[in-house]
Amino acid sequence: MITAATLMVLLALGAGAPAAAFTVDLSAVDALRNELYKLEAELWRNVTDSAWKESMALGADVELTKAFQRFDERVEPIPQPHLPPLEHSWLWLKTVEKLRIIDGLYKAFVDFATRQAAPGAVPAPVREWLDLAENVLMDPTSSVPQAVQKLSNVYDMGNLFLKSVQEDGPDRCELQLSTHQVIYDMYKTVALTEIKGYAMMQFSWMLLRVYGKGNFTQEASLTRKRYDERTAKTALAARAAMASAGRDVYTCDPPHHEEGTTFAQVTRLLQGYIENEVDMNKDGTCRENCAFYTLTQRHGCYKDQFCARQPACSGRIINCQYIDSDMWICPATWNSNRRYEYIEYENGRTLGHPGSCRRGVTKVYHPFTLHISPFTNDSNIYSGVCVVNEDGVCVGGFVVALAVLALLVLHVPVRRRRPEVRPLLQHARHDGRRRQQQVSDANVTIRTPERIQNGKLMLLMFVAQSDKRKPSPSVDSWWQWWKVLHCSYCFCLCEDVAESSERFFSMREALSDVATNKVVTGLRLVKLGRIFHLQISEGSLEARGEVKPGEWVKIRQFDPNDHDTKEGVDYHTLTYENRAIDLDELDSPEGHVLTGVRFRTVGAHLHFEIHATPFNYTTGRLAAARGQWLSNDNTEGGDQPRSVLTLVRPDIPTRSKIPLKVDSKHDQYVEFTHTDLEADAAQSTVPFIDIQPVQPLKGATLASGAGLIHRGAQGSGGFIGVKLITYNYTRHVRAEPPPPHAEPQESAPEFTPIVN
Repeated sequence: MITAATLMVLLALGAGAPAAAFTVDLSAVDALRNELYKLEAELWRNVTDSAWKESMALGADVELTKAFQRFDERVEPIPQPHLPPLEHSWLWLKTVEKLRIIDGLYKAFVDFATRQAAPGAVPAPVREWLDLAENVLMDPTSSVPQAVQKLSNVYDMGNLFLKSVQEDGPDRCELQLSTHQVIYDMYKTVALTEIKGYAMMQFSWMLLRVYGKGNFTQEASLTRKRYDERTAKTALAARAAMASAGRDVYTCDPPHHEEGTTFAQVTRLLQGYIENEVDMNKDGTCRENCAFYTLTQRHGCYKDQFCARQPACSGRIINCQYIDSDMWICPATWNSNRRYEYIEYENGRTLGHPGSCRRGVTKVYHPFTLHISPFTNDSNIYSGVCVVNEDGVCVGGFVVALAVLALLVLHVPVRRRRPEVRPLLQHARHDGRRRQQQVSDANVTIRTPERIQNGKLMLLMFVAQSDKRKPSPSVDSWWQWWKVLHCSYCFCLCEDVAESSERFFSMREALSDVATNKVVTGLRLVKLGRIFHLQISEGSLEARGEVKPGEWVKIRQFDPNDHDTKEGVDYHTLTYENRAIDLDELDSPEGHVLTGVRFRTVGAHLHFEIHATPFNYTTGRLAAARGQWLSNDNTEGGDQPRSVLTLVRPDIPTRSKIPLKVDSKHDQYVEFTHTDLEADAAQSTVPFIDIQPVQPLKGATLASGAGLIHRGAQGSGGFIGVKLITYNYTRHVRAEPPPPHAEPQESAPEFTPIVN
């Protein structure tokens, strides 16, 4: 159904109405140009009206000057565009060179106009007025028309905006500007300077007309036409470049990484940890192997061995593995979040980076225990000590057994093999006879101790006992035997208790003060105590997308142990099961700006959201009551599953020899994990958190969106950081044509000025 309003628009378009009639949300410089067009049309009507000139008590020249001085008061409130540092772009450098000529002339023009427009000022001599006009129009080296012509020649070399940002140069994150914002600032710089130049040229034509030096309406008309063509072409090029330019702003690697200033860490979420299997079960035995312990905890410290010389894992012990029997461990310093600096195994494998060790290297080897297991036998009773080989045959008596015990006690270095499982046959000699006893089924399959290289011997001590009372058919004799067991040191992951780690994320909202028309102008992650927070800076939104910088909004610090805080409401705790964080880049709908951010949880994932509020671009007023939270609630179980960003053999990111670029995409997630075993002995939690502030133009830029990103590379844990998405100004850039002028009769000028 076609509404009445739509019908009117269609009729107007059919009648050839200019598109400008429907464009109201122009950028500040484009709106200023329209104001200049209106002023110019009014003043030309005046200077061509003899009655107006005669009615001016102070003179037409002074009245003209006052009019342009008032126009400059409209120029001043417009924030001067940030001059993009594009020293690498020859096109941009040539453009800036010509723009500075115009800016210099305009400063002299405004100074002169201000003096003449001051109350009670004595008008300057006519010659001084003419000198000003002739310098603007006819100076052979630095006139405005010459500078404008050279600018036009530069524009003809291609799209100034697109070429300038495509050429190799500093990364946008180093500039803290989005490519879109750079182009918009370039356009504002060019457009505002050309407005100043056009105003000076039209003033000069009018002044020469007032002094009777000629008609100059043709020259003024030609200047207007060429200016209109040039500005339309410039605006079109800027729009094309802005439409395809990225609007995201984020941080890069700083010159020097400094914990607490440029990055922070999640600590002791998953950390490499060495524990003996005897301490990881309630019975204090070594019957199992390391791989058996996939989820356990520390149950004791056997005879205060290495377990007593390291910080104990007070939480869960996860995913243990056997690497080698003996090792040299370099413990970390007492004030470190690490447990070990590096570990060197006897088999040559090294975890971490070996080097000097402040606390001295600790030698750790596997202990042996005597395991007692009873069995019964209704045959003769034996007692004795012997050494048996792999087949269970007794090959040595008491003296050999003592020698083997001495080897074990003195811990003579020998080559060891992994424990194995095999049947055990017991053999013993008694009264010169050889007897063989097959162990009962419950004792047939057991883990043998380590073999001694020389002869692969196993120590077996057994004692036989009997009841010295009368034989009874209901009483069986029994044997006890002792077997040397291998108690392995395992390399595991420790998920320490939350109280001793820093792995909390605040879920409280960070909102700008929309009631006083404040918007988000900056974003960063900060670590206060044990909790990571999202912090915003806010600024005052003004007309036509301009922002007055404000300050960072203070965070109310709290701790998970505070009585008035609740997990899942005030904060989220990372655990082995809940350690994923979503990487999303969220933008507001058209006509909205960014007014807040927060974390929440979706399933087991930590999730990022933005708050968007609609606003009136022309007035800059927020519709505070209509703000809304926006997010991407997709999961890895959706129709188009959220993909995982996998960290491949991640090392500490501050060790990277190459710049860490953004390697994440929207709709991904990454899991916090430990660093690589070989690279760092799994001692750090990665990714690290980038806490550098993202604040384009120090809070003077309008933002419409935000997101979480990961910067990294293969072999690095990388950083999780924030990004801002700057407001899309593309639709507000438009150079509207000037209104039609009534052209008076022409007369020949006394001289021929340069026209542009």
